[in-house]
Amino acid sequence: MNEQLKERIKKISVRGRFAIALRILEIELPKYPVFQQSPTSKNLISKLKGFTSSSTLDDWMEETDRLMPDIIMEDEGSYDAEYFADFLKEEDFNEFHKQYKALPNSFLSVVCHTFWIGQTEIYTSIQTYSENTYKYLLEVIKLTTVDNLPEIIARYEFSSFEENRGWGNRFNYDEV
Repeated sequence: MNEQLKERIKKISVRGRFAIALRILEIELPKYPVFQQSPTSKNLISKLKGFTSSSTLDDWMEETDRLMPDIIMEDEGSYDAEYFADFLKEEDFNEFHKQYKALPNSFLSVVCHTFWIGQTEIYTSIQTYSENTYKYLLEVIKLTTVDNLPEIIARYEFSSFEENRGWGNRFNYDEV
């Protein structure tokens, strides 16, 4: 990726960066047809889409955190009812575990990095251009083979890092 694209990304809000990562994730999904067609994938994508329009990002994080591959895959996929019960039924947890286990680590890393773009600055004051979310997005880009990256970046440049203390204004992911 060239330096000009990297500089353009620095000017995009955290919500916009998240949307870029999610768009890339959606583009990569057809490489994994069993996962793409599963209710698990649809549930995951639906929950992730909520980030760009959420008015309470900490609530979004609370609802989605337990869907992160690292969380589902730890402890050999054993369901902890106290931890998951309010957010994920055991049969849904087991399906997520089964689906995640069948995916390559590189794709699971893309999913995790996408989550981290939304979560990493959630309880902090965002400094400069949010180096942390920037690095996670660059990792998503590095781990994938998206051909139309400049167009994807352009799609979300409306969401400026200057808006809402770096977070950008809320928007409906499906309408962009």
